[in-house]
Amino acid sequence: MPELKRFASVTVSSFITVKGPHRHRMARERMVERVATAKLPTEYGEFTVHGYRGEDRQHRGGARRAHDGDVASGEPVLVRVHDECLTGDTFHSVRCDAARQLDVALRRIGQEAAASFSICGKRAAGSGS
Repeated sequence: MPELKRFASVTVSSFITVKGPHRHRMARERMVERVATAKLPTEYGEFTVHGYRGEDRQHRGGARRAHDGDVASGEPVLVRVHDECLTGDTFHSVRCDAARQLDVALRRIGQEAAASFSICGKRAAGSGS
């Protein structure tokens, strides 16, 4: 980097790195926006689900808040981040254990006073991973 800075001082009037604009955007822009909230009763307990829209893709998440717990309390909270998997989660493919992982996680979250569950990304259909 020092050589690049020396070169820039001779050839151009200013020099910035990618870190500067990135830091500026993170401080001033909302990268993810909550667009919907609803109560969702499930066999694991009642969840408050939130729909989020990001710059590059949709995110979906849910947080269970029981009468004796709150995910924003500052206390440690159980968190599960789950990779969305069409073949495993929806069709229970035997090539993928995503449905089993999801079931175990939601059962455990249902036992907590406060916990958070988030689904991120999309795995390719039929990936079986």
